[in-house]
Amino acid sequence: MCRIYRAALLAALALTMEAVPALATPFPDFYQSPRAVGMGGAYAAVADDAGALIYNPAGLTEVDGFNADMVNLEGEVSRNAPALVDDLQTAAGGTETAAADLIRAHIGEHIRMRGTTFPVVVTPRFGVGLIYQGTLDADLRNPVSPYVAVDARVESGILGAMAIKRGTTSIGVGGKLVRREGVARDYTALDIVSTQFDPVGDVGNPETDFAFDVGLTLRPDLPFGPRFAIVAKNLTDLDFGPLGTVPYQFNLGIAIQPMLGPFAVTFSGDLNDVTGNLGTDRDWKKRTNLGSEVRLRKFLAVRAGYHQGYAAAGATLDLWVVRLDLAVYTEELGAYGGQRGDRRYLAKLNFF
Repeated sequence: MCRIYRAALLAALALTMEAVPALATPFPDFYQSPRAVGMGGAYAAVADDAGALIYNPAGLTEVDGFNADMVNLEGEVSRNAPALVDDLQTAAGGTETAAADLIRAHIGEHIRMRGTTFPVVVTPRFGVGLIYQGTLDADLRNPVSPYVAVDARVESGILGAMAIKRGTTSIGVGGKLVRREGVARDYTALDIVSTQFDPVGDVGNPETDFAFDVGLTLRPDLPFGPRFAIVAKNLTDLDFGPLGTVPYQFNLGIAIQPMLGPFAVTFSGDLNDVTGNLGTDRDWKKRTNLGSEVRLRKFLAVRAGYHQGYAAAGATLDLWVVRLDLAVYTEELGAYGGQRGDRRYLAKLNFF
């Protein structure tokens, strides 16, 4: 009888642990800029730089002159990713039992690693950019039959947008053509210790799709320079078949930008996916972002925000020929804010 109870308990535990990762639904953004992330992701009404190609094409009308960011490198990593990747690589040369024990010791943890280059040119009327990035997401799951659920992908694409301003109203339209190749596969402990554990080598099955964005920004002549934004992102969806989809969403944003002496200050707030199109991401806390930025002229900025129920922060040091952007934030992997946060660190180095 005890064996029956033990078997039932283990089965229930397995089902429970399987269910938790199934809820791992990070917000499906194609790309996140360090400045936006440092402001908690509250950027729809703020976008006045290259980020307008991602967050709100209408923001191009607020770009200050001609801006070219042609050489840059960006890296993102979750808190435990380097150590976990190193441990898995070490386990690949060991036994199946050791690999299974390693996964069990880290059940529920997430690996996130991303490298991006995004050369871009923007002006107050138009912008164009090229993007190339590689991303690894992995979950360690199931204490009974341990495995690593891997989603690895390589993306390349071209983004463009145009905007016009009439009075206090700006309207922008943008598009993105993206090619994705990748692999979404579960690797067991046996796979890890065999020659089958090669997520990078397994990347393939290229898919290409196009989607467009429409943005509207209102900037009434009121104290503190408020901005109100409505953005439709990824209309028609970025559909990569078995490699996943970036669905369309409608976002709202608001920002105020008072001047405090030599400091330019911004406070902002976004509500993402107001129509609930993203399915499981219907939690208000997960869809709400708040941000702030304090900028001293053009060479230094510090940021803080509230992203999906977690604190975020960032900074920029701009020395003209070199600019360093840093950000730290937490991405919600669960179905609601505060359920399963993944702490991430992001750095971007820009030249010229």
